[in-house]
Amino acid sequence: MFKEVINLAPDNFRGYSNLGGIYVLQGRYQEAIPILEKSASIRPSVQVYDNLGYAYFFMHKFDAAVHNFEEGLKFDRSSWLSWGNLGDAYYWAPGRRQQAKDAYREALRLSDEKLRVNARDGQVLAYRATYLAMLERKKDATDSMQRALSISAKDPDVKFRAALMYNHFDDTDRTLQSLRDALVSGLAASTVRDTPDFDHLRDDSRLQVLLRGH
Repeated sequence: MFKEVINLAPDNFRGYSNLGGIYVLQGRYQEAIPILEKSASIRPSVQVYDNLGYAYFFMHKFDAAVHNFEEGLKFDRSSWLSWGNLGDAYYWAPGRRQQAKDAYREALRLSDEKLRVNARDGQVLAYRATYLAMLERKKDATDSMQRALSISAKDPDVKFRAALMYNHFDDTDRTLQSLRDALVSGLAASTVRDTPDFDHLRDDSRLQVLLRGH
């Protein structure tokens, strides 16, 4: 349907952005990038640069991911998600982990503002938990994630964030259980396969079985 949008309205930036976003979700990063760049050339936005950042991040091209997340924030400095994405890219880009902490702190501050409007937003609570984890605040991270799971128990993205949190604290059993739950709930296997946090588990037969099943 997004391809049809582009056919009918070749200058529709949302058509390109949405199609590129779908390709990212499918793990088709090389196909996504030129489509997203086309969208950005028509009308740049935080959303399209976030999608470009995701594509490069999952390809493990972390400097390019940093660049795109930084570009996106020029259009919306209040995006808690974009600050968190930038923190992730900084974390994996060589020599930039101190900058990652600053980005996570800003993501945390803005997500807390979001929760003051709706304290029962499970996704925000889950992302917030991972920001807290990256700042080594284990108890706060765990508390936030437990709240997220109690509110959004069926959300695959929330379960995936739980896996990220458990993985950061070296709890491999809970990491794998959370990944299994996320995949069963509909998370794309490419997201697990291409997230660098789980690279150290690539040779774990339990993860291999999970990915083969999805």
